[in-house]
Amino acid sequence: MFLRLVLSAPLSLRGASCALQVTFHRLVVRDLTTPCPSTGRLWVLRLGLYELTRPKERAEDWVWLVDYTIQLDNVQCLTVVGVRLRDWLQDRRPLEHHDLQFLLLQPSRESSGEVVRDELLRVAQMTGTAVVFTALSA
Repeated sequence: MFLRLVLSAPLSLRGASCALQVTFHRLVVRDLTTPCPSTGRLWVLRLGLYELTRPKERAEDWVWLVDYTIQLDNVQCLTVVGVRLRDWLQDRRPLEHHDLQFLLLQPSRESSGEVVRDELLRVAQMTGTAVVFTALSA
């Protein structure tokens, strides 16, 4: 329930802990203890690690969204998320975060074209090649 409140509601870690505490008290389930926010944070981090490391489906219709995000000092994180084109076209609606799969999160001190190329080749080895999809072909 804690993870669902944080990931779907969305509540903060502290808010989810408090919401469960109020709910359990209201339901007179006072012998149940609620997870503290730091425990919930560890659960969320474990889910994120699983998402990053789980095997990805190999296919030739991946659409990748690539961006540099989270800059800390002189380190940036190259982020690649993907969606299968068949899944996206099936619903014909704007993408939502739960439609995407995390494919790569790579910290880097350098953001040159060669670095990006090498990382995208690594993603291609995991998933297969991506579809070239531009605004003109939409």
